[in-house]
Amino acid sequence: MSQVSIWYKNRAIHTSTSSETVLLSTDRKYMTGNVVVEVSMPSYDDPQNYLEFRSDRQFSLCSSRYWWGVDEYDNEEKRYGKMWWDTANYTDGIFEYDSSGANTPEWTAVELLYDSSRYESYFTQPMVSGYNSDLEQYVLRVRGKNNTRVGYFASSGEEWSTGFVFDFGEDSIAPVECYGNIMSLLDYENLGTTLPEESCFSTLFQNTPISRPPLLPATLLTIGCYNSMFMNCTYLKTAPALPATTLQWSCYNQMFKGCTALTTPPTLSATSLASYCYYSMFSGCTSLTTAPSLPATTLQQYCYSSMFEGCKLLTSIPLLRATTLANSCYRAMFKGCSAITTGRTLSATTLVDYCYYEMFSGCTLLETAPALPATTMKTGCYGYMFYNCKSLTTAPTLSSTTLANSCYNYMFYGCSSLVTPPALPATTMKNYCYRYMFAHCTSLTSAPTLNATTLPTYCYEGMFQYCSALTVPPALPATTLGTYCYRYMFQACSSLMTLPALPATTLQSYCYMQMFAGCSKIKLSTTQTGNYKTSYRIPSSGTGSTASSALSNMFTSTGGTFTGTPTINTTYYLNNIPDYLSV
Repeated sequence: MSQVSIWYKNRAIHTSTSSETVLLSTDRKYMTGNVVVEVSMPSYDDPQNYLEFRSDRQFSLCSSRYWWGVDEYDNEEKRYGKMWWDTANYTDGIFEYDSSGANTPEWTAVELLYDSSRYESYFTQPMVSGYNSDLEQYVLRVRGKNNTRVGYFASSGEEWSTGFVFDFGEDSIAPVECYGNIMSLLDYENLGTTLPEESCFSTLFQNTPISRPPLLPATLLTIGCYNSMFMNCTYLKTAPALPATTLQWSCYNQMFKGCTALTTPPTLSATSLASYCYYSMFSGCTSLTTAPSLPATTLQQYCYSSMFEGCKLLTSIPLLRATTLANSCYRAMFKGCSAITTGRTLSATTLVDYCYYEMFSGCTLLETAPALPATTMKTGCYGYMFYNCKSLTTAPTLSSTTLANSCYNYMFYGCSSLVTPPALPATTMKNYCYRYMFAHCTSLTSAPTLNATTLPTYCYEGMFQYCSALTVPPALPATTLGTYCYRYMFQACSSLMTLPALPATTLQSYCYMQMFAGCSKIKLSTTQTGNYKTSYRIPSSGTGSTASSALSNMFTSTGGTFTGTPTINTTYYLNNIPDYLSV
């Protein structure tokens, strides 16, 4: 029996023993005799001393920002592309391209415009791809010499821009594959693995139809070197290998942000991190299903902040080994990852400011929260941590007795499946500490004990707002108040029927403002009549003094004959009898 080969772009990619006709289908499945064979397209070796771009449609490669100006040499008006192409001595850099489409490159030098005032070189004309009949694609090759940075780097006050732009003319955009070593843009004769300058490839392919990345072999990185390099490359499905083990400030910042087709992340083997190194690296990668391992145990400021934000198909999170944290290190790391169901162990016991801020915010399928063993809080450390985690049924234990400003601010806001809150043992409050902590927890049926007697500003503001299943409020023993301390605390708690005693005699501005507004089952009257039998006054005993808007609209939209703003030192009467028992 004779062999039959399947050919793809002049390469044999499958050989069959069948003598029957081989039929090619569009989904890469092939009929050999009566057997359907699924094969992979061939891989091509990456050239080392240039980049090769390939597409099924003809394209031009140009730079991202243009302006018209008069050339100082020939006095002709030209269209210039503004793209930093920094060189070793600012004037001796070389950039070459081949648009012949031939298998052997025919190099042509690109005209560079040198700007002495900014030490930049710009290339002035687009480069047009040529057709390669062997590949059946349009091909453009580029390389450089004596260059230290390619792309666009914005100094303070400038608008960020991108590097390359692929222009398809009147045709619709098509994916562009990139083969080769990115270092060949700097010096194709001396490739190396050390990057020469800050931001050297920053934004290079941002907003382009790149579907295959080049090799990124550098092991010694620089500040911002790959910042936003592939940002919004919506055709990119795989990421290049990233071999560096020691990172630099913002080196991978937003590198793949908005790459909506990316399914597989690169291995991240670095153990020495830097501030903002992985900031928003995969943010908005809505096809990403797995996260890379993160081996580092010592973190830096914002290192993982927003790293996977908006990765809606991510179902699990990597082991988080770190025991030494830094400000905002995990901030919004998994925000909006709506397929995650279980949190990972967080081993650190010493917290820092905003370390877990918004970490799982918007993880709407999260059912199990990680344990939180720390006993001393820091500013904003757990703020918004489980915001709108609508499937969370059990809260982690919060054993801390030492609070900090905003430490639990909005922590469980919108956790509509949460029935029982954690105990809150602290007796010394801090500004904003419990602000909106359980707001919109519509299944919450009980409140934690609140033992503090001295309150700072905003500490309980909105704490149980819209907790529509809450029937009994906690005791509020505080005698020393702060501004806004109880504002909106029980607003719209539509099942609440009883009122807590309020013993403080010296009120502060806005302290009780709209505290029970919208609690429709709270019923007050100015006279003791019918079912209005239980006396209620502010303060609960003694003579009180008020302050600006301290009682403003405290009982607005409640269900009794008295609503609105009460008067201090005045007795009202509460109806504690449920509607179904009322005569």
